[in-house]
Amino acid sequence: EIHERLVGSEMCIRDRSRFLWGTLSAISRQGINFVATIVLSRLLLPSDYGIIGMMAIVISVSEIIIDAGLGGAIVKKKTVKSIDLATLTTYNIVVSLLLYVAIYFLAPLLADLYNVEALIFLLRIYALTIVIESFSIVPKVLVLKNLMLKQYALTNLISGVLGLVVAIILAFCGLGVYSLIYQYIISAMIYGVLIYKFSGYRISIGFSCCSFKELFIFGVNTTSANILRSISENIYNNIVAKVASLNIAGYYSQSYKLQGVVGSVQNSIIDSVLFPILCKEKGSLFERARNLNNIVTFIFTNLCFLLMLNSKEIIIILLGDNWVGMDLFLKPLFLVGIIQAFTSLYRNTLKSLGKTFDIFKVEIWAFIIAIPFYIYLFKSKRIEYIVCLFLCYSIIRMYISICYLSTNFNIPRKSIFLDLIKQFLIPLPVYVVFSFANFFLEFGAIIRLCLMTSFYLFSVIGLYECFHVEVYRKIKEQVINFMK
Repeated sequence: EIHERLVGSEMCIRDRSRFLWGTLSAISRQGINFVATIVLSRLLLPSDYGIIGMMAIVISVSEIIIDAGLGGAIVKKKTVKSIDLATLTTYNIVVSLLLYVAIYFLAPLLADLYNVEALIFLLRIYALTIVIESFSIVPKVLVLKNLMLKQYALTNLISGVLGLVVAIILAFCGLGVYSLIYQYIISAMIYGVLIYKFSGYRISIGFSCCSFKELFIFGVNTTSANILRSISENIYNNIVAKVASLNIAGYYSQSYKLQGVVGSVQNSIIDSVLFPILCKEKGSLFERARNLNNIVTFIFTNLCFLLMLNSKEIIIILLGDNWVGMDLFLKPLFLVGIIQAFTSLYRNTLKSLGKTFDIFKVEIWAFIIAIPFYIYLFKSKRIEYIVCLFLCYSIIRMYISICYLSTNFNIPRKSIFLDLIKQFLIPLPVYVVFSFANFFLEFGAIIRLCLMTSFYLFSVIGLYECFHVEVYRKIKEQVINFMK
């Protein structure tokens, strides 16, 4: 019994350490993106970000196809052979080269679609990141599988900082949108060098049909699901770019990117930390996932409501008055981020169970239901409705995920919904009250930001203390123990 307790305690400490390093990795990477957004937004024009938004869907879908979910299959697999890694490496490199060739010759079509001739050369340069990143997939998988999250955090931090430095220098030199593209290319190159060093992996080329088939069976569903999700989320950028001005497209693209800083942190924690931990879980998977999910959503739900409350002030302080038009998109996008956090957690719980086909079915249904939204936006050109429709799509996708989660774990949907609703019981009313009060404050942006942040934090913490919220108590205990 003593031995079991010691082992359990040791596992708990290891999980905490991994969680902290995984969180640091996500925060450092997205923190750099956040700094880049602030600095570069003052050096570049909204139209520069509008152009990047036009190309985002092409690059995003290509990156998903290259990985094809095979990396996740390696993480999930108990025993990994050298031929598995060689097969994955070969697939990544060959497919990335084929995709680059396709993008190179199809670039003029995208330029004609948006009537922006510069897209031809820009897309051809930007797409180089696809080839560069293909060499990093296997070492990244090995680092995550072995839970080397400290090394992973350092890789993200160093590559991100150096890429940002290059972007700032180029932006000062007046290179505009090229500074953003070269930032991504330089970051990808440095990331590749560092991840190889930490993983100890050496490139080996080879291909086994049996190995590929085994990995593909696991990965095909998650890949297809990721492609549908990427198209569903990024297509709004393209619709805005088609029916509105480049400045409006830039406002939406930058809002989506700024919200994505928070969303990517939580997704990185879920994919890079929680998924590997749950894959090693031998006991009650759902209960373990439920506890971890509640902690993650508690933190990010409160963070997103706080950011929603101060969205306009954040834009003015960080980006300047020229970007105030972003507030139309940014505030509701933070709400979308909360919904997507729950969906990502449900998705990874299913993925840990190996139910990848159910993940694919979730994305199919969500994509089909979203089609009328895209048609309405394209025909009506009502840009102000875009985030509302995005929110509807996100809620539908979350509900479908809950249905499949309930079925696979034989857990009543009511139980899952209750966990979800509990996360909103305190932050939502506090947000509503202070949003209304914010209209009557006539102070400057900085003072308003400080006041609203203080009021929100004191209110939610006080309410959590009064109602003895269990998740808050657990986090509080962990913070106190860490401080000691």
